[in-house]
Amino acid sequence: QKVLYEWNDTAVDYPKDKTVIDLFKEQVKKRPDAIALIFGEEEMTYKELDERSNQLARYLMDQGVKTEDLIGVCLERSFEMITALLGILKAGATYIPIDPEYPQERISTILKDAGINVLLTKEAYSKNLRDAKANLIELDSQWSKISEFKKEAFNYPGSPNHLAYVIYTSGSTGKPKGVMIEHSALSNFILSFKDKPGITSDDTLLAVTTISFDISNLEIWLPLISGARIILASEENALDPDSLLSIIKDKKVDILQATPATWNMLANVKNWPFEHSFSAWCGGEALQISLAENLLNRELDLWNLYGPTETTIWSTIQNIKELDDIPSIGNAIANTQIYITNTNLEPQPIGVPGELLIGGTQLARGYLNQPDLTAEKFIDNPFGEGRLYKTGDLARWLPDGNIEFLGRIDHQIKVRGFRIEPGEIEHALETLGIDNAIVAAKDDANGSRQLIAWTLQSDPFEDNWSSIKSKLSNSLPEYMIPAAFVQMENFPLTNNGKINRKALPDPDFTEMKKVYVAPSNSTEETLATAWQEILGMNQIGIHDNFFELGGDSIMAIQVVSRAAQKSLPLKVKNIFEYQDIANLAAFLEKQSAVKENKYERPTGNIPLGPIQKAFFQQPEEVIHHFNQA
Repeated sequence: QKVLYEWNDTAVDYPKDKTVIDLFKEQVKKRPDAIALIFGEEEMTYKELDERSNQLARYLMDQGVKTEDLIGVCLERSFEMITALLGILKAGATYIPIDPEYPQERISTILKDAGINVLLTKEAYSKNLRDAKANLIELDSQWSKISEFKKEAFNYPGSPNHLAYVIYTSGSTGKPKGVMIEHSALSNFILSFKDKPGITSDDTLLAVTTISFDISNLEIWLPLISGARIILASEENALDPDSLLSIIKDKKVDILQATPATWNMLANVKNWPFEHSFSAWCGGEALQISLAENLLNRELDLWNLYGPTETTIWSTIQNIKELDDIPSIGNAIANTQIYITNTNLEPQPIGVPGELLIGGTQLARGYLNQPDLTAEKFIDNPFGEGRLYKTGDLARWLPDGNIEFLGRIDHQIKVRGFRIEPGEIEHALETLGIDNAIVAAKDDANGSRQLIAWTLQSDPFEDNWSSIKSKLSNSLPEYMIPAAFVQMENFPLTNNGKINRKALPDPDFTEMKKVYVAPSNSTEETLATAWQEILGMNQIGIHDNFFELGGDSIMAIQVVSRAAQKSLPLKVKNIFEYQDIANLAAFLEKQSAVKENKYERPTGNIPLGPIQKAFFQQPEEVIHHFNQA
């Protein structure tokens, strides 16, 4: 009675006839001149955003876009991105977000699988999309044409039963799969979160998540249907803890949603720059006790969130007030049911682990163009009406009705908040001639999750692992590239002859280093120390490559934070540009020299530029042209 009915009594009345567009338009009427978006020093009101998206919607319909047409969006966080999503939905169509940083092969796979005929992007990204068999609409270069359409509101052709978006996630078959989310599921989720954890028209939310990660939809739609403000962090700021904390302080941010990796990055900044408290929403991976303690010590309003993409962003929430709350991911949000069953779909008693199943309004329509997989994962509900989604997650009921998350039943893993099917990476390795690869995650010396690939020595492994990693980057996003490769004579087996993944040996990152060359100055020593601490190594030479040693963008952020404590003006992009200590230190020394000598006149022979040459050859003619200009 408790686990099936009492704890699943989550029914809440909400306007079932309204989509997020209807809810957004209500805010436009209430608060037309209120600020909706902030990006850098620029601002956009609700009225301006509404009018620009009306123009785009009319333009799309003029181009032949119809209800539930799948429209690609390849944009970074910007005014154009928000306008694009609103315009697509106002036209009655469905958006498919594509991260501009994805490898071209992955973008092509998504475009082909979804059959996308229209793709919204910017001129800067078009060169990587030329192979797309789609009508490319560059929102920056073509806006003069789009702006000719009327700004006024019109009859919105969408309905709650139409698709709002399709998000592609990692797939075990070797290719990503598209999850179809309807307006009704999105509206229920947004309205539930508007109530709890809660947001008001006075609040400001800082958006830091890539468009291809489904939790970005919370950052967009929750503020817009509530009359609140969205601050769009640039890609560079989103990777810089000092920049993010500066934005939170200067703009008095009230809400920030992020994965544990990002929260760890922020919480480890020693000089917390402000006194005001704000709401910290954490999800995507398990919340560690040490991180929760750090955030609670900073007097933040901490919320632990859980939910797969297939059930619309987050499905359970827990307000963490003390460390004893940590094992819990809370209980279901509005109009959502949670069941924990054994392999026979029988409900498990309180305290007994089982698979976590989710039902209710939140469920996706299914997987795009994959009816068999949809039928396998979305099953009839044996305990009531509708369907259930089999998450593959292991959980158990706690005595108070909350839920404890225990990990995965299958081999699926999460790294930095991204859900990853090892089979997709193994398939990519197979295309490179490595047939026997096993991919799993291991915690390094610092407790950071790292992807590791184990291979047999019989596999053709003529290239070194850094070369293999480079080839994988042509088809897989950065977060799916293994940090290390381990070759073995044989894989460990269980008693029934299956590969024993738990017995796979930990990688030795030190074996992958180049010949050790010690640091020779204080800058190199500072960087080497930071790398060793973050990568969990005892010795790193100045010619070792940060990313070949297992580093990633999150670790790069941590290096920047450590460097700042030693007064080194390092940015994340510098680590991507100069990937070993020798070059990175030389860059920093050069920057320091330029700063110290910026007022000194240059000496020596300096080549003349074309205008200078022209001036010496025909000075009066050059002066005449300047005067005319």
